[in-house]
Amino acid sequence: MRDNRLPPAAALQGVFTWKYDNTREGKNTAESILTPANVNSKTFGKLISVPVDGFTYAQPLYAANVSIPGQVIHNVVYAATENTTLYA
Repeated sequence: MRDNRLPPAAALQGVFTWKYDNTREGKNTAESILTPANVNSKTFGKLISVPVDGFTYAQPLYAANVSIPGQVIHNVVYAATENTTLYA
């Protein structure tokens, strides 16, 4: 039987598919850092907003520790628009 447990958020290497993983349940049952106590309107929310060239209907994907030539290692969010533009 398949083990559906997921790594804790600190060990998360990325979100590479729709709704988090291949089960498509959209949840991380092993989450240990985010709690109702620290995820609230006073301490948690949108940090930035970036203009894009169209609607983003697809789920943004996340990759940890991406090596970008000429730069340091970054955690990257990828978002695609209806105009087939990919943002990182």
